[in-house]
Amino acid sequence: MEVSLQRFFKVLMPGFHTKIMLPPVMDNEELLVGEEARESELISRKGRWKVIIKKSCEGRLWFTDGWGEFVRQHDLALGDFVVFKHIGALRFKVTLFDPTCCEKDFPAGDLQPQTTTDDDEEVQGQKRNDQKLNNSGVLTRKRGRPTENKISLDQSQLSVVMKSYNLRTTGSYLPLYRDFCQANGLNENKRIRVKGPSGECQVNFLRGNRCSCLCKGWDQFIVMNKLKIGDTCVVKPRNTSLGYTAIDIDIHRVT
Repeated sequence: MEVSLQRFFKVLMPGFHTKIMLPPVMDNEELLVGEEARESELISRKGRWKVIIKKSCEGRLWFTDGWGEFVRQHDLALGDFVVFKHIGALRFKVTLFDPTCCEKDFPAGDLQPQTTTDDDEEVQGQKRNDQKLNNSGVLTRKRGRPTENKISLDQSQLSVVMKSYNLRTTGSYLPLYRDFCQANGLNENKRIRVKGPSGECQVNFLRGNRCSCLCKGWDQFIVMNKLKIGDTCVVKPRNTSLGYTAIDIDIHRVT
C-alpha cells in the first residue's frame, strides 16, 4: 500500500548541525525517485530556506547543504524537535519546539523572509500574530500569550517530566538548560556521577549552545531506577569533596 506522508517530526540528536535524515517513507516521493540530490524548501516563521536533499549510499534521504544555515538561523539546539509538514513539490512548513514542548520564540525583527517574497497566507498570518505587542510592549505569541521565561529563578535544581524520548532503549537523554548548567558549573563535556534512589552510575554530560544533556549512560539510570513516562526527575548538582561535580536525582512517581 502506498503511503502519503504529510507530517513527521525529528528530535535533534548529536550530529544534527550538518545534516538530518528523512523518514524512510520519503524514499518513495515521486520527485525523489531516481535522483541523487534535489532542492527542497523549508518554510518557517522567519522565512524560506533552500536545502538540498541527498541520497546516501544506503539509499536513505538526508537534508544536507543548506540545513546547517537553517539550524544556525533558528538557534536550534540539542533536545529541540522539529515538525515538518510536506505541502508538495518538496516544500515543507516547519514548526520548531524546545525540550519543554513549547514553540520556540524569535525576536519580532527576525521574522522576515530570507530568500523570496512570502506570499503564503498562512505563514504571513502567523508572522502578523507573532509581531503583535501587548499594551506593555511585551512580545506576545499567537493567541496573545506573553512570552514566558521557562527557567526557574532557583537554579539549584531542575524538574523534568519524563517523556517518551527520555526513556528510549537507545538514544535516550535528559535535557538540561543552559542557564541551569552555567549556574552549577556544568560548562564542558565530561563523565558525571549521577545518583538516584536505587543507586548511581556514570553518565556523559554533553554541552550544547542552548540546551545540554545527559546522554550515554542515561539508559542505565532509567533501568536502575525504573523510570516511566510521567515521572518527574528533580536534578540537583553538587560539588564533591574531591572537587568534581556530581548530580543527585530525586524521583516523584506518576500516580
